Amino acid sequence: MRKMKKLVSYLLLLAIPVAAAVGLFFFNGSGYRLSEQDAEDIAYKNAGVKTSEISQSTVSKSRSGLHGSYEISFTTSDNHFEYTIDGQSGSILKHKSDHPTSKDEDDTQKSEEPKDETQPSESKEETAVSKETAQTTALNHAGLAEGSVTNLKTDLKTEGDGKVFNISFDYAASGLRYKYAVNADSGAIVAYTTEYLTGPVRYSVGRR
Repeated sequence: MRKMKKLVSYLLLLAIPVAAAVGLFFFNGSGYRLSEQDAEDIAYKNAGVKTSEISQSTVSKSRSGLHGSYEISFTTSDNHFEYTIDGQSGSILKHKSDHPTSKDEDDTQKSEEPKDETQPSESKEETAVSKETAQTTALNHAGLAEGSVTNLKTDLKTEGDGKVFNISFDYAASGLRYKYAVNADSGAIVAYTTEYLTGPVRYSVGRR
C-alpha cells in the first residue's frame, strides 16, 4: 500500500512539469496562423526583392498578450529591411529600411495632386500639402482605400520649425489602428505606428 502511494505521488510530480510544458507549447503556438515562411514571403514581396537577392535574413517570434507576430530582418546588396508581420492576418505592423523603397516613393507620387490656386485653402493655416493629400499618402502607404477604413481623423500640428498632419484611422478587417505623421511641407511620412484596437500600442517607428 505504501509503495502504491509513493508511485501515485511520483506520477503526480511527473505530471506537473509535463502539463506545464504542454500548456506552454499551446500558448506559444496560439496567435500564429501564418508560418515563418509565409511571413517572410509577405515581407519580401512588400520590399520588392527576391530571395536570391538576400544575403542575410533572420526571423523571430514576438508576442503581446495573445497577439503573435514575426520580427523579420534581411539585407540585400544595397539595403537593409526590418518588418513586423502579424502572425494571424499577415498585416504589416511595422516596416523600415535604410533607404526609401520603391513602394514608399510610389505612395508619395500617388499623393501628389494639382492644387487649384483659385480655391481658398480649407485649413486656416497655409501648407504646401493639403489635408486630403496627406490622408491619401497615409492610406496608400497602409495599402488601404478611404472607403474601407473608419474613424479617419486628421489634425494639423506645429512641431519644431515645421508642421505635420497627424492622421489616424481604423481597419476592422485586421483589427488595427494606424497613426501617421505627414510633413505638411514635403508630404513625406515622418513617423507611423500601428496598434491593436483591443490592446495597447505594441510597435512603432520613431520620427526621422
